[in-house]
Amino acid sequence: MKDSAHALIQEFIEVWSKSSIPPEQQNHCIVKLIKCHKNWLLLKKNRGRNSEAQRKRENLFTNELDKLFDISHASAMNVIKIAEDREFLIDQRGERKMIITSIDKKLEKVKERSLKRKQRSEELREMAAKSNASSSVVSSQELGPECSFSSTSSDASILEDKSKDDFVVPVPKKTKSSSSSCGVEPSTSGIFTQHVTIVTRSPIEKQCD
Repeated sequence: MKDSAHALIQEFIEVWSKSSIPPEQQNHCIVKLIKCHKNWLLLKKNRGRNSEAQRKRENLFTNELDKLFDISHASAMNVIKIAEDREFLIDQRGERKMIITSIDKKLEKVKERSLKRKQRSEELREMAAKSNASSSVVSSQELGPECSFSSTSSDASILEDKSKDDFVVPVPKKTKSSSSSCGVEPSTSGIFTQHVTIVTRSPIEKQCD
């Protein structure tokens, strides 16, 4: 049953497309047709009953068959831009006096041009997106080495500044020798040390003075 409903709905959609009326999604149309078939099977099963409820269901089903099997989209009246197409849909839902005679060639050309413009605009958007993507990749590749060099230079300068801050002038340790006794002229290394750092004199050195 589902395959038959699928084939029949495809034929319905082809007819509706000639009227420029947007249909529902195909699976929704198939569900609607299968539901109608199930109602018919139920009436067929109970056709031997002469109850009032059975006759009422049969009359209701027959009246529904005389109406349009409406597969138009829920917002079709808002989507349709041409007034004649809207009037045709209203007529088909009611008295059904209007018919489709032939395809409006002028309208078809307008739709064709509109479709081509839409396709062209989509192609241009895709080309622009690809161009922007490629240009961003190239710019990142060009800036890569410079950014790396800048980062390396900045890191080197930071390390250099840090090494300058951490540098301490080495002070040679005093060693006991005959030259450190009273009355002996200090060596040049001792003079250099006195100029670089302030050395606290011991009590023995004070006595020598």
